[in-house]
Amino acid sequence: MRHLSKLFSCAESWLCCTSPAATQTQTGSIQHQHVRPPEDDTPDDESVPDDGPVSVGPLGGLDGRKFDDGHSYDGIKQVQLRSGMGIDHIRVEYVKDGQSVWIQHGQNGGKPQPPILLDCPDEFLVSVWGYYGRMYQDQGYINIRSLTFKTNKKTHGPFGIEEGQYFSLSSSGCKIIGFHGKAENFLDSLGAHMVPQGPILEEPS
Repeated sequence: MRHLSKLFSCAESWLCCTSPAATQTQTGSIQHQHVRPPEDDTPDDESVPDDGPVSVGPLGGLDGRKFDDGHSYDGIKQVQLRSGMGIDHIRVEYVKDGQSVWIQHGQNGGKPQPPILLDCPDEFLVSVWGYYGRMYQDQGYINIRSLTFKTNKKTHGPFGIEEGQYFSLSSSGCKIIGFHGKAENFLDSLGAHMVPQGPILEEPS
């Protein structure tokens, strides 16, 4: 039961980082075109699961084809994005047993952004945040408009347009090992699979 309570705590901590607008239907309207994130949306230490992955999200629109990269990879080595009015695609280089596995979601519109290079396994993603909404005022589908990636060493972004509803994918003491969501012509929604970061090894004296 202790393990289950920690998993529920993790989910509750993530939900408090989003507004009620995050659960509205595709046809609903977003009330604020630019919603600032809270000053501190970091969950408390009780959100760290004992073991195994925890999935958060996805957040964003309801259209597009569902995808799930899974949570069996050893780490993330690189993230590539194309963006314009929103995020056109996300392309991730995962590492599994020392081999690279590339997976892309979305299409090749927009402009390529500088790649996010991680010094895997010493560097890893700890959180992703951004904005989602309609690209053309109240018309069209809801898509991911902007993304920012934070590792245990630095922050990359923002990429895209920071307009719409703010969202955050994070859990205290965890790292991201996979993504899930929906995509077709654009990245429509995004979620993350997370596991505990593990012990930090000290350098020998």
